[in-house]
Amino acid sequence: MKQSHLFSLTLVGLLLLSLCLLDSANKERHRLEHNNSSLSAQLHSLRTTLGAERKSAERLRMTIGELREFRAADAALIESLGIRLRHANALSSLHTLTRLDTLIATSADTLPYTADSLATTPTPQPSADTLYHPLPAIRWRDSWVELRIEPEMFGTRIELTSRDTLHQIIHRIPHRWWIFSWGTKAIRQELHNTNPHNHITWAEYIELEN
Repeated sequence: MKQSHLFSLTLVGLLLLSLCLLDSANKERHRLEHNNSSLSAQLHSLRTTLGAERKSAERLRMTIGELREFRAADAALIESLGIRLRHANALSSLHTLTRLDTLIATSADTLPYTADSLATTPTPQPSADTLYHPLPAIRWRDSWVELRIEPEMFGTRIELTSRDTLHQIIHRIPHRWWIFSWGTKAIRQELHNTNPHNHITWAEYIELEN
């Protein structure tokens, strides 16, 4: 009788263990399928009613081991900010490209005149010699910014290109006492940009709850 009960308990335990393993395998399969779908999906570009650009990207779900293996640079960045990987909840990266291409007109007929001078003095017509005083061409670049200033016939052409990468890390701060840590004391976001010419002037993190 005892052996029969023991056999039944063992069978039930094996059945529960099999169900748990199957559920875990199904969750892992769904996670990998979602990651493959996210990686194959294109970055959607949209325009708002005011003409601003909006990007949309799907989420990736990774384990700490996968992050260390496939995104070693991101894992190193998180740890360099003094954040333990097991405390990190989410990581997002944003690459920006700023381009400015403008022509600043420089001609003699753009000089300001007062009302009296306009009434008594006819508007001077610029000659070919006084139409434009060219500036020397300037070209400068580093790893993030490229600047080109070149004179043209009726002005100065200014081209500016700036690149930056912004990383956002959402992580939890646990309660601490002596050498022990537990639970969650607060949730914080850390922002890190790579362009030394850019400065983050303001940031906010809002978590919506139902």
